[in-house]
Amino acid sequence: MDVLPAAEHKRPSPPSPPAPPGWARHWARQWRAMLALLSASGMNCTSGWPPRPSPVLRWYGCLVLAVRTFHNVQAILELKASHEDAGKIDYNMLLILYDMGVKLVTSVVSQVVLLVRCEDVCLSTECMLLYSRVGRPPVPGAMAVAIVGPAYMIGLVVMTAASTYVLSASLTHMLSHVLGDFAPTTAMIFVGIMQLLITALHVGLATDGSSHVRGWVSEAEANKSPAAHVGLLRELRVRQQFLHDMVLHHNSALGWCYLSCLAHVLMEAVVCLYLGASHLRLLAAEVGYVQPNPLLNPWLYVWGVFELTVFCGMCVLGQKLSDHHGRMYCVLRGFLVSNPQLCTKTKLELQGFAQQIRRQDNRPGIFGLIHYDLATMKAGFASTVTYIIVLSQFEPTVGH
Repeated sequence: MDVLPAAEHKRPSPPSPPAPPGWARHWARQWRAMLALLSASGMNCTSGWPPRPSPVLRWYGCLVLAVRTFHNVQAILELKASHEDAGKIDYNMLLILYDMGVKLVTSVVSQVVLLVRCEDVCLSTECMLLYSRVGRPPVPGAMAVAIVGPAYMIGLVVMTAASTYVLSASLTHMLSHVLGDFAPTTAMIFVGIMQLLITALHVGLATDGSSHVRGWVSEAEANKSPAAHVGLLRELRVRQQFLHDMVLHHNSALGWCYLSCLAHVLMEAVVCLYLGASHLRLLAAEVGYVQPNPLLNPWLYVWGVFELTVFCGMCVLGQKLSDHHGRMYCVLRGFLVSNPQLCTKTKLELQGFAQQIRRQDNRPGIFGLIHYDLATMKAGFASTVTYIIVLSQFEPTVGH
């Protein structure tokens, strides 16, 4: 019998890929839970991990879309007909009907986009898994990834349970209205939380890049030989371009979905804050006994505030993402100014990296037309207050 050489028995096994860092595993768990909730609500047609398009879930999503649309339209028509028969079509009821109609349209648009562009959901996960092999952001930067998803999911559960209880107690004969009102709202909040999770991931990647740039500059200043680290600088440039491409892809691929979510959040916040303020004015005016009214209850005010926090969270994360890139640019420019003796090769590499960061707009947004930052948050607050004032000016006299 021929004996195989010992070398063939001891073939080295290929090195196993490095395990993803803790922040990536935490984000992945949140992302899987988010995809599961979207799949249960018919707004996601991917399955497995990493997720892949599933024809079965796509058919299920189409069925849920048809049933939900039919039910919401029926709830709007029933609510309108019941108040017309009782002669109670008033100002607040018109606002509620308009609110339900807009929520129906935005939820349908978002669900269609997510069902059609399910490959982009898979691409987001794959990009995260690829980057997690080389990127390890520090703990402070990973906090955005760690708390965004759980915080908003807990808030959504509390708000939905409390509001559903209040409306069900006062509308026991119209459970269809309750479901027709909160089903599209919950679906759109899911979309908002998904957008927050993706932006939190981008913030974690930008934190990683910023920390590496500062580390490169510190090491180059300590060793007085930045030319020896040009290879690492080029790797950081590739990471920066990778992040830029991810942000632009999400801004365009899911733009209609995010635009519908923005319209829903601002419209719902305006209507809820106005109706909540109307309830508080009735209590303050002491107009006898204020009969419980599902259209005027304090939970609407709290729900409007919660909707605004989703918008504010996106703007804060977007500003944080922009600030990270601004700091990287300042660090590179400061190093160039402080070290005029650099060789031509290193100087050109640093100048190219600085110009790359300066020209790239990595803010999350919608088709490059709307970007989430503090300026957008101020404009959103101003618009909300303006519309509440306009609604109050057209409000009928109390008691009519």
